[in-house]
Amino acid sequence: MKKLLLLLLLIPAQLTAADEPVNEDQLFSGNETVIENKIQDNTLKNEMDKRGVAISGDIISALSYSKIDKSSGVSTIQPDALKPYIIGDLLFDARLPGESKGFGSFELKHDASINEDETDEKQTTFSTKEIFVDFNLKRYVYFRTGKQVLSWGQCYLWNPTDMINIEKKSFLSKLEEREGTYGLKMHIPIGTVINIYGFANMNESSEGKDVAGAGKFEFLINKTEMAFSAWGKKESNPVYGYDFSSRVLGIDVKGEASYSHGSNTEKIVNDSGILKTEKDDEKDIYKASINFGRDFDFGEKANTLNISIEMFYNGEGYTDNPLKDKKIYSYSEPVVFKKDGTTYTLPGGNMKTYLLGHGLYDANYFSKYYAAIFITVKEFIISDITLTLNGISNIKQKSYIASTGLSYTDINNFTAGATFNGYLGDKDGEYRISGVNYDVLIKAGIIF
Repeated sequence: MKKLLLLLLLIPAQLTAADEPVNEDQLFSGNETVIENKIQDNTLKNEMDKRGVAISGDIISALSYSKIDKSSGVSTIQPDALKPYIIGDLLFDARLPGESKGFGSFELKHDASINEDETDEKQTTFSTKEIFVDFNLKRYVYFRTGKQVLSWGQCYLWNPTDMINIEKKSFLSKLEEREGTYGLKMHIPIGTVINIYGFANMNESSEGKDVAGAGKFEFLINKTEMAFSAWGKKESNPVYGYDFSSRVLGIDVKGEASYSHGSNTEKIVNDSGILKTEKDDEKDIYKASINFGRDFDFGEKANTLNISIEMFYNGEGYTDNPLKDKKIYSYSEPVVFKKDGTTYTLPGGNMKTYLLGHGLYDANYFSKYYAAIFITVKEFIISDITLTLNGISNIKQKSYIASTGLSYTDINNFTAGATFNGYLGDKDGEYRISGVNYDVLIKAGIIF
């Protein structure tokens, strides 16, 4: 772990040393390049002062099928689940004079597979993914207030410095948009080399002590962008972060690391035969991720193939695998679930049932060591088709997902695609936790 953290800190310094700074005085020293122009063009200003509302979105109809491993012993899922559903996303972008903006992202989903008489779920649901207002103070300080998804962290999948977003990035392809978190973001740019960010997270805050705060100081050294960040909340352990992004020998290199004294994640604990959850407030928690990516020529087409490899160390992940523990324990809090219209209460059982029943499983953050590869081929066969080949591994548990997909979008904004995910490895590994052997998603729709 210490070697990985050292690597994250040393890479930007090596990249910086490798690049010769551009002599701007030499490039622009000639007086002949300076032309006096007294004509004022107000076209841009007039355009910015106009009011307007733009509406866009998509309507996607999808059909998914999941093949269940009947020997998995997971009692809360239906065998060989078929799920037809449709999702509509509507985006509003309202522009006001003075560079103010309002934005809203709304999603309507109808899941025809749900039987409302047997579950608490509804076939048709409406959700607000994002809704915020942008404004600034004379272009010195920029604000965004409302429900928003933030770009916080450099890596593609794992962002150990991101303590803000309530929904983590997903390895699996999803039609649903990410859920935003409510708060106030501040951005202070200083020239072109320094940015200062702040965020007050007010999600689920009924009192002042519930508000979490985060800050980031971002700066540029030659071609390397780096940032130091911090997050804090009352009755939680503060988290400190560092991230960077650069390029060396044509390879894009991104990395980030975080540290906290004490965990902010509840984990399962065996207390003399009784299962309960608690946080470890005494342990030093390190997390780090690093990503290497590069574009390649594919056939006669330039830069249409992209390969990205990412690795992640999760210091607060489980060292052992509680999914393998088949012993029966008493639960400090019973597991309650509903199936076929009947509510069940389990006062005891194994660790797997306790983990799932109390929402303690966090995908891709369950164990300590992970790796993933993402391969994208644009203009595959024809210009409108994109091919993806992805894979992820929980290294310690020998658990894997292999995913492949084709997506098509034509000039008229008709879109279609298909994705196949295979869940491989140890049956008691993380990616077999749901009891699914494989699943298929087929979709078609329009973008407007």
